[in-house]
Amino acid sequence: MKKLLFIGVLFVLASCSKEETTFITESEVNLSSEVYKNSNIGVYNGVFTTLDSEKRALVEVNVVDGSTFSSIYTPYSSVKLTFENGEQIIAFAEKTLNAEEDIIDLRFEAGQLSLNFSVEADGKNPTIDDVVFNNNESAILIAKHTERAPVVPINGTYSCDECGSHPVLDNTITQTFNIMFVGSATGDDSVMTQAVLGGNTFNGIGIQSNCIDFGSITSCLVDSGDSSSEIGFMAGGAPVTWGANHVYGNGANNCSEVSGDWSWDTINYGIISGTFEGTGNTGSCITTAAIEDFDSSTPAWPYTTSIPFFIDNEDSFSPTDGSAQGASNIDNNGNFSGNFLFVRDLANNNGGTAVSEAAILTFSNITIASTETAVVSFDYDVIGYDSGDDVDYILVVDGVDQPSVVLIDGINGGGTSAFGKEFIQVPAGTTSVGLKLLIKQNGGSDYAGFDNFTLEKS
Repeated sequence: MKKLLFIGVLFVLASCSKEETTFITESEVNLSSEVYKNSNIGVYNGVFTTLDSEKRALVEVNVVDGSTFSSIYTPYSSVKLTFENGEQIIAFAEKTLNAEEDIIDLRFEAGQLSLNFSVEADGKNPTIDDVVFNNNESAILIAKHTERAPVVPINGTYSCDECGSHPVLDNTITQTFNIMFVGSATGDDSVMTQAVLGGNTFNGIGIQSNCIDFGSITSCLVDSGDSSSEIGFMAGGAPVTWGANHVYGNGANNCSEVSGDWSWDTINYGIISGTFEGTGNTGSCITTAAIEDFDSSTPAWPYTTSIPFFIDNEDSFSPTDGSAQGASNIDNNGNFSGNFLFVRDLANNNGGTAVSEAAILTFSNITIASTETAVVSFDYDVIGYDSGDDVDYILVVDGVDQPSVVLIDGINGGGTSAFGKEFIQVPAGTTSVGLKLLIKQNGGSDYAGFDNFTLEKS
């Protein structure tokens, strides 16, 4: 995600009518209080973006009843923006409010920020319009935040992989894709989205389901649309759909992040597709403990091989950028990038193995905390593996080999072809993790590629 270059200070709008102002934080508001139910008094959470997608922020609106609120706090409602770099800006309303009245175009201003806030007396249909930040047109999407229906906002971006000839999309551009979970954010919740395309904003919907508790984190599926349609929003008269994984921390690990894929069946440019990702203001839930992608990424996951790497004409057991003979056949797995491990005619007299002997990559044991949740993953693309051509792996837990798992079992009569990403759950309580990949292969018409060996933890 693009890091913001915004360097700011806390702006507080002051005037002779507001001699002293104190921002009310969400933690200082009793969200279970009866005054906040069926009322526009209370907290609203949301997301902010400039229409050029250069800046994003999480939004917190505190609407207070100026006639009754404690004098130790300001009687003026406030809007706080927390940018991705941690900087904040706070704007206060131009006038105080009375409970149980519709709010229409209430003006907030603070230095570089100005906006209008509206909401019905019962707290429904909140909107923020005419948003300007640092002379840039901007947009905010919000929802009422209560104990019964908390709102969890996430700032994110999207990019396209298959861009067609669309004039405002190419694979070097990232634009805003913000997302909000409305409910508990820990179950079957409704979802609101905010996307920017070529300087225009498009608000959409989604739904979260199928949450699985992995201990320190929970993983959920999130899809565009609702129970009646899979369409997230319409852009240019055509539907945009998407699917994602939402990971959030349990207990003290208060994190939240989303990543997924999107597709837009355009009228004039065919099907355009890509990926998106985002995190909440508490950062990522998952950290990379070790990685080997054959492109020098860090932190490195050291490994050894049972035989030296080699490339000899049509025979290969080595990392390649795709230039090795036959490596161009490895094109089914979109996660491959840069260099990858390429295998062709492994059993040979040019430095390869004997027939039916496995070449083994052994990844070193990496220390993790026994309280952490960990997952090993890697990408593979295998083509035409015959009988005797096999791929197995062994997870190494606390220095002990676990039972071997068959990933590819070659068969005669056409061979076995498969590609994808393998995920391996590390048992709870583990303090070190290693991996072994075992490959048996004979013949020049069979190919295999492997990439992105990764140990992640949370």
